[in-house]
This record gives sequence, structure tokens and C-alpha cells, in this order.
Amino acid sequence: MHELSLAHMLYKEVIEALERHNCHGRVLRIEVEVGRMTCVDPHFFSACFSSIVEHTPLAGAQLRVTSVDPTGRCKMCGNEQKLDSVEFACRVCSSSDMEVIRGADIILRSIEVDDGN
Repeated sequence: MHELSLAHMLYKEVIEALERHNCHGRVLRIEVEVGRMTCVDPHFFSACFSSIVEHTPLAGAQLRVTSVDPTGRCKMCGNEQKLDSVEFACRVCSSSDMEVIRGADIILRSIEVDDGN
């Protein structure tokens, strides 16, 4: 049930971003990327987030979650490729020295705010 704690962390990140940019309008939409390697259920994550923001300044904001497949880069030859859950070997040079470069975290991509204009 780590979705609840991750949703709470997202809430805090959004509030801090709004304060940092001195935004006081109503938040309409929040867009996040959720990497498949996080093992986060996007629907449960969204439900947790909605519950957390219910009586806060973010109440009513739409959370748009995009799932991101994991991508890796071979440290030997630099090849970038989609990773599957079983095999992390480079398809070019067969090295297993792969670095995950995408799809292993949750990234806040945007916050849409109605500034009243």
C-alpha cells in the first residue's frame, strides 16, 4: 500500500511548487508520470491522491497519470532500449551492464492553475 505514502509525497511536492512560484489560483490539473518499475497501481494511486486532497486547496484537481515503460541504457555501447521484467541484456552488444534511465520513478510533469484571467 505504498501508493498512499507516494500520493502524500506528491501532494506535498505540488504544494511546495505552488508556493515556490507564488501561485494562488485554483489547481485544475496535475500531470504525473508513473514508471512501471515502481509497481504503483495508477488507479489506486489516483484514488489515494483524491482522498488526500479532499479538504485542501487541491480539492477538485484532476490527476492525470501516465504509465511509463522502463528504458535502459547500456553502459558498454550506449544503446537505449525498452526493458522487460525478465531480461536486462543489451540487444546490441549483449552486455548486462544496463542503467535504468526511465520508468523507475514518479515524476511531476505539470500543474495547471486557473489564475482567474
